[in-house]
Amino acid sequence: MVTSITRVLSYLGLMPLVMALIMRFISPDQAVMMASWIETYLFMIVVFLAGAQWGLHLRNESSQFQSKCIAVISIGLALSAWVMFQVYDHHGYLNYVLGLLIALCGADYYLMKSKWITLDYFKLRGMITLCLIFLMVCWMLI
Repeated sequence: MVTSITRVLSYLGLMPLVMALIMRFISPDQAVMMASWIETYLFMIVVFLAGAQWGLHLRNESSQFQSKCIAVISIGLALSAWVMFQVYDHHGYLNYVLGLLIALCGADYYLMKSKWITLDYFKLRGMITLCLIFLMVCWMLI
């Protein structure tokens, strides 16, 4: 069950990206600094979302194969986000994060179908992912 505080905190997590987008209009000469900041914040979000899936592995260790798959996938996504954070330039990294967010959403769909997460939680994660993608695309188009 997703509580109202969970929803509020989830959407508040998007506020730094919204504020950075607004700041890009107010102070376009700071775009490079804000781009670096956004990359760092997106890295933290991807690792947090992957960590939530890894936490499900800890909670459901009775289903050994599925549990190990979830652990490997979530750790792999978090590590790949870190490696690409070190390697890619700004636009390359944002494109890669888009792919990671879609992969995490796909993993969430699998978890929902496997009854590891509720439909309500899946919908919340899906909405947050759509908002993140929208904000990232807006940032790249400006």
